[in-house]
Amino acid sequence: MSFDDADEAAGEGSPNQIPHELGRTENAELSLRHKKQGEQARPRIGALFTPYTFFYYLLYIIAARTYLRGFKFADILLNMRYIDYENWDRLEQSDLFKNVGIPFFSVTLTVDVTNLYLRCKREGLSFYNAMIYVVTKSVNSVPAFLDKLRDGFVVRHDYLSPSYTYPRGGDLFGICNVEWNPNETMKDFCARCKQNEKLASEAGALPSDEDEQRDDMLYLSCTPWFSFTHVTQEMSLDPNDSIPRILWGKYTEQNGRKTLPVSIQVNHRLIDGIHIAKWLTAMENIIGQ
Repeated sequence: MSFDDADEAAGEGSPNQIPHELGRTENAELSLRHKKQGEQARPRIGALFTPYTFFYYLLYIIAARTYLRGFKFADILLNMRYIDYENWDRLEQSDLFKNVGIPFFSVTLTVDVTNLYLRCKREGLSFYNAMIYVVTKSVNSVPAFLDKLRDGFVVRHDYLSPSYTYPRGGDLFGICNVEWNPNETMKDFCARCKQNEKLASEAGALPSDEDEQRDDMLYLSCTPWFSFTHVTQEMSLDPNDSIPRILWGKYTEQNGRKTLPVSIQVNHRLIDGIHIAKWLTAMENIIGQ
């Protein structure tokens, strides 16, 4: 405010009124400034609960709860959800085999792969990688295979990914993990398998300890040198082991049709014969497409 403005605001009074009015105005402005500074210094309750801070508080609570329960916080961000074991719809069946020394069983099936073989020849695809695609896609179509046992809880994944053996040269093999993409075509999947096998060989060919701790996997392999009627696969006798082991052998030809043996080993706490039948039907439907 200039002196001219102050004089005009003061009216026709004595000139002594000008500094008096100015002082009163300056004091009012100073008091207002101190009041605002005081308000800024005091935290407002509303500022502590903005949408952004609420989100961070929620993440903190989830992280604390999952840590205390022994879960990895990263699991919350993955394609899975936890189910309370006591409220699980398969609780009685699971408890029936819980204390059995070996709660696992295996079945060997004969699968007609003629159409798949012809498709691979026609499109220039690896038959082995194509079988991995068929097996993985069909397993993921049966919800029972997506449940996994963890101490006191059940984890339900949205899908499982294949972890399979591949030849490295000579008599050695490597293990390759390929993250499953439900929307991927067989051709694109086979191409990605080749890329991942190369990367796996460069990284050391065998999975890391972290990969070994995952339960959203399928363990797959093949014996292209011979057929079989039964096979038992390696595993620890952990009653919570929930990873299916699937192995197929050399195909044979009879009457113009190619068939091969497919063995699956599962935990009876999670899987019954009816689930394997549903998987077989899904696999045959995919092959027949």
